[in-house]
Amino acid sequence: MENLLKESGLNVQGLHILDIGASTGGFTDCLLQKGAIRATCVDVGHGQLHYRLRTDERVHNLEKTNIRNLVPADIEGSPFPLIVMDLSFISLHKVLSQVWPFVDYKGKLITLVKPQFECTKKEADVCKGIIRDPEICYRVLDEIKNSAKSNLKGSHLIMESEASPKGTDGNQEYFLIWSKEN
Repeated sequence: MENLLKESGLNVQGLHILDIGASTGGFTDCLLQKGAIRATCVDVGHGQLHYRLRTDERVHNLEKTNIRNLVPADIEGSPFPLIVMDLSFISLHKVLSQVWPFVDYKGKLITLVKPQFECTKKEADVCKGIIRDPEICYRVLDEIKNSAKSNLKGSHLIMESEASPKGTDGNQEYFLIWSKEN
């Protein structure tokens, strides 16, 4: 996330952010260090958020919570000027349209694309979950971008970037940043 913020020039100073798939809170921690004033963390798991973040008064932890079961009125501060999303074991195709209403006008949605959860089961099985084939990676990126273009009203893709460092086990992951234009 830190490398992406540098590369994109995105300023998070003074923002209340929503972190979907927060897990241990790596994105939240980075964004707070870069000047975000508040973070709401949502994750289906529990007991994962780092103790320092769980006890930070700027952090609201919604564990055991699936974002797909919520509407913006369920979360204080919604819609948000910045949402970050790092999901595992589920395709972004199943979540993007349900997350989009949480993004404020002119707000940004940053998604971490993990090809191992976007490709076909057969492709993942053949590669044992480590997707190194650039054709598969670029295809799943195109599928997500096309889905967003069709299903996220007012979305504008403003940046695409390889995530660094690589993900677990060497998977190349990608960041996509969308802006809500209308």
